[in-house]
Amino acid sequence: MKYSGIAYGGCRCRFSVLAVAGSCLALVSASAQEVPKAPPKVFMNPVFERPAWLPAEVQPADFVPAPERAAAVPAESLLGSPAVFHDLVQFLRDDERGRQVWRRDADYLARAVNAWQLSFGSGFGSERYTYVLRNLERLMVAYVLTGDRALGELIQQHIRYAANLPMEFWIHEELRRYNPKEPQGGLETAHKAAMLAKVLTADNHELFSAEEHAKLRETLSQKGHVPLMNWLRARQTDKSNNNWLAVIASCAVVSAKALGRQDDLAYCLGRLKGYLDDAIEDDGSYGEGPGYFNYPISTIISHLPALSAEEQTLIFKDSPLRNISQWLASGYYFMTDTKGKPHPCRVTFGDNGHLYWLQPCLALLVNAQYGDMLLPYLCEWYRGANWQNHRVADALQMRAMALDLRVAPAGRSPADLGLPLLWTFASGESILRDSWEPNSPVLAMMGAKPTKVNYVHRRPESNSVVMAAYGEYFVVSANSASYRSPLHGSWDCSTISANTIMINDQDQLFPFVVAGQSRFVRGRPHSRITAQADHGDFAVIAQESAEAYAVPMTRALRTVLLLRDCDVFVVIDDFAAREGRHQFDCRWHFYNRDGKATLLAQEAPGQFLLTRPRADLAVTLFSAAAMQVETGKGYMHNSSRDYSPGGKNEGALGSSLELLARISEQQAITLITVLQPLRKDSKPLPVNFADGILRVGDKNIGISAGRLQIGDKSVALYAE
Repeated sequence: MKYSGIAYGGCRCRFSVLAVAGSCLALVSASAQEVPKAPPKVFMNPVFERPAWLPAEVQPADFVPAPERAAAVPAESLLGSPAVFHDLVQFLRDDERGRQVWRRDADYLARAVNAWQLSFGSGFGSERYTYVLRNLERLMVAYVLTGDRALGELIQQHIRYAANLPMEFWIHEELRRYNPKEPQGGLETAHKAAMLAKVLTADNHELFSAEEHAKLRETLSQKGHVPLMNWLRARQTDKSNNNWLAVIASCAVVSAKALGRQDDLAYCLGRLKGYLDDAIEDDGSYGEGPGYFNYPISTIISHLPALSAEEQTLIFKDSPLRNISQWLASGYYFMTDTKGKPHPCRVTFGDNGHLYWLQPCLALLVNAQYGDMLLPYLCEWYRGANWQNHRVADALQMRAMALDLRVAPAGRSPADLGLPLLWTFASGESILRDSWEPNSPVLAMMGAKPTKVNYVHRRPESNSVVMAAYGEYFVVSANSASYRSPLHGSWDCSTISANTIMINDQDQLFPFVVAGQSRFVRGRPHSRITAQADHGDFAVIAQESAEAYAVPMTRALRTVLLLRDCDVFVVIDDFAAREGRHQFDCRWHFYNRDGKATLLAQEAPGQFLLTRPRADLAVTLFSAAAMQVETGKGYMHNSSRDYSPGGKNEGALGSSLELLARISEQQAITLITVLQPLRKDSKPLPVNFADGILRVGDKNIGISAGRLQIGDKSVALYAE
C-alpha cells in the first residue's frame, strides 16, 4: 500500500489538514486584517512496521493465559487487581465457558499481531487514531494474562508514539474547541487519559523503564489529566449535567489515582456521584435517551476495577440508577425476527438509534448494587441463556472485570413483576403497550421539557409518536446522521422529521440551533401530561404542548387512545391558536430502510395502506376542515451514527415514507388519525367519523371538547 506521511520511530503517520472551502478575511482597518484560523489537524491511524523477528503468521493458539502472570500484577494496577487477574486466568483456563471466550479473544489478538494494527472495524471514527487507540486496553489485559512479546511491542509502539503527538491530538481538535492557553479535555481526551493510566499502572516495568514511566506520567498529567480538570472546574455550576460529565469525571478518577493526586480524586468522585444522583430522573428514566445513557454508564462500569469497594458504594448509593430497569424494559418492543430470534428494536427519539443491545455488565451492576431482577431477564431474553458468557467477553475489553465472575440470579419478567402497560416518564416518553407478549403493539409519544440533563440530544418533536406491532417497526424516528452532515440540521433536528404537528412551516421551539436548520425558532419548549388512564380494554394518554410552539396557542393537545381488544391506536390532535389563521401540517414517517415498504392511497378519502413484509398498517385521517393529503419520501438513518457526512449509515431519500396531512387557513383544527396494525391477510376494521362519534368496527368513541366517551366510561383529557 502506498501512502504519504512522515516517518517516526518505525512508523509512518498519516495525518491531514482539513481544507477550508473559501476564505474570507474581515477588514479590521485600512492596514490590518484578521488572520484566519488554521484548519484543525486530523490524525489518522498510523501504520507501523511489523517486527522482523515475528513469524509470517501467528495463530490464536499462540496466546495462552498463564496463572503465574497474575502474581506479577502491581498492587496499584487500575486495570484490575492481582486477585481479579488470578480469578480471570483460572476461569479462562479451567472453565469451558471461559475457554470459549478466550478462543474468541485470541482470534482478535492473532489478527492484530499479524496485521500489526489495533482495529479492523469500519464503525464510528474507525480511521481516526483517537478512537482506535482505546483498543490498547484490550491488548493490555491480554498482555498481562499472557506476557506475549508481540503484544508487548505493539503496546509499546503505540504508547510511545501517542505520547509524542501534540496537544491537538489529545484534545481532538478536529471536533473539539482547543485553547492552547488553557486546554480543556473532552470525551476523546478522557478516554486516552484513562487508557494510559491503566497501561502504566498495570506494567511492572516489563514494557517501560522507570525513567520512561516518569516521562509517560508527565504526559498523562499535562496532556490528559490537567485538561480534564480544567473542563470539570470550568463547569462547577453548569446545570447541564449530562453524559460528558460522567465520562470526563470517571476517566479523571482513573488518571488522578494513577498520578496520586488525592484532592483531585476526591473532587472527581464527588462530581461522578453528582452525575449519578442528579442526571438520572427519580423514576429511573434519562433525558438524553437510552443510547446516550449506555455510553456514560458503560464508561463508568469499565473503570470499576480502578475503584475500591468503598468508592463504588459512595457513587452508587441511593442513586436513581436503582430504577433504571423499568424505563429500559418499558421501551422495548420485544420484537422477534421471522425465525423467532429477539430483535433489540425499542422506543427512541432525539439523537438516539432504534436498536439498543442491553449491556450484560449493566445488568450485573444493577443487580449487585440494588438487587434488580428485571435487567437479568432482559439480557436472557435478548441474548439467550448463555448471556453471561458475554459478560466475560466484556471483561477482556475492560468492561466490569470486577463483576465478571459473579453469577447473576435468574431474572423476572415484566409480566411476572406485574409492571403496568401504561407509562409516563420524567424523561418525556409516554408509552402504551397492548401487552408484554412478543411483537404485541406498542406506541410511544415524546414530550418537551428540559429534564435533569436540559435538552441535550433532544429535538423539537413534542407530541411525536413512534409505533411497532407484529414484528414491524412502523412509525419511525429518523435516528441521526453524522453531526456534521447537512442532513442532521436540515432533516434530523427539524420538526419535519418528526411524527407530530408543525405550524406555519416552522420548527417547534428549541434552545439549540444546528447548522442547516432553516425552520429553527429559538425557545424552551414545555409539555405536560394532562390525562392518563388504563381501563384494561383501553388506555389513554393526553399531552398538552401549547408551550412548544412559536405561535401563541390556546391548546395543542395530542391524545393517544389504545383499543386493546382490536389493537387499534387513535391519535387525536386538538389545536387552537389564540388568534389568526395558520397552516397545520401533520406528518407520519414509516420504515423503509430496506426498500420493502409501499404506501398507497385507498379508495376512500383519507385512507392509506402501508405494506411491509411481515405486517401492514392501515392509516385513516379525518378532519372537519378541508385537508390536503399527500405521500412523499423522507430520511431514516441506521441506528449507528457516522463520524463523517455521507457515511454508510446515512439514510438515502426514501429510507422513510412520508404521509403529510395539511390543513390551511384555520385558527383551530381537530385531526383524527387511526392506526390499525394488520397481520398479513387481515382486513382493516371499517372506520368512520360523524357527529362527534368515531366508529372503529363495532366500537363507538365519543370525541368532544376535552373528553372521550368509550362505552360507559368517560375520560377527561384535562385534569378537572
